[in-house]
Amino acid sequence: MNRYLGTHFGEVVWTPNYIPQTNRYYDNFGNKDDVNVYIKGSQQFGKLNVFADLQYRMVFYQANSTKFSDVNDTFRFFNPKVGVNYELNNENSFYGFAGIANKEPRRDDYESGANKPERLYDLELGWKYNNSKLRIHTNGFFMYYIDQLVLTGSLNDVGAPVFTNSGESYRLGLEVESVYKVTDKLNLQANVTLSENKNIDFYFQRDGILEDLGNTNIAYSPNIVSSGAINVLPIKGMQLSLLGKFVGEQYMGNIDSEYSKLPDYSIVDFNASYELKLNKGIKSILFSGLVNNVFDRKYESNGYFYTYDDDSSGSIITYQGKGLYPQAGINFLAGVTLKF
Repeated sequence: MNRYLGTHFGEVVWTPNYIPQTNRYYDNFGNKDDVNVYIKGSQQFGKLNVFADLQYRMVFYQANSTKFSDVNDTFRFFNPKVGVNYELNNENSFYGFAGIANKEPRRDDYESGANKPERLYDLELGWKYNNSKLRIHTNGFFMYYIDQLVLTGSLNDVGAPVFTNSGESYRLGLEVESVYKVTDKLNLQANVTLSENKNIDFYFQRDGILEDLGNTNIAYSPNIVSSGAINVLPIKGMQLSLLGKFVGEQYMGNIDSEYSKLPDYSIVDFNASYELKLNKGIKSILFSGLVNNVFDRKYESNGYFYTYDDDSSGSIITYQGKGLYPQAGINFLAGVTLKF
């Protein structure tokens, strides 16, 4: 059981005029009680392990604000999870997982009008392979949502991201992680996530007309994210790593507007570290150096997107706006860590 009591207020900090002794121009609260009851269990049947996790959660939320009507909501969530693990042999194992999860809206969500809880139905299947040379972990997932709280791309009046309930949506994909040991002094890493992330029958009001846009891409959800690394251990205590990352193009909104598209980007970093072992006072000294964005790429990794309606001409016209966050070019970091 957990109780959170919060106050939200604004105070006049300066004015040339008279300030009354009580100088708060708004004084609100947000109180939340959270009660969890759960039971977990697992059972081994030879090479097969079966587990279950059953949770019942109650959330009592009371709040008021200058931006929404008084809230007095009670949420009751049943979150079951079941799964199996099967060890075929010393190198191969398989697993399956299914579960339901629920999440209540936050105070910021109430302020933006997204006041429905989110529900997730999750199904995952995976295979793990591990021997002295190669390690592979694959995970396939299908995540179906009702009223998923997705980013809209826009920011509120204090710069925080705004969420909305998207109705029905899903995420379908495959994750692969791998490590290959070439020699004792050289190993390779590669990770990739391929996914499709869609809002189902997403509605949007454009130029005063409510449109069914069909299935649209979920904001800030690239279809591909990958990374790789070459790690060299030339001498004891030293590691040199060349790290690469690629992020596919993505939309900063949910309406598939070309204007909201964030281009794909790739960067390469270099990392070096050397740990000097000592036997007195200080156990070791770790020297580290990092070169970020080795090739000095010009790219944006994030941004914001918004729309607004203008009726000054007598008819409603929907306009779009955006902002991008350019990232640093090549930059350097060095450090020394003492271990006692």
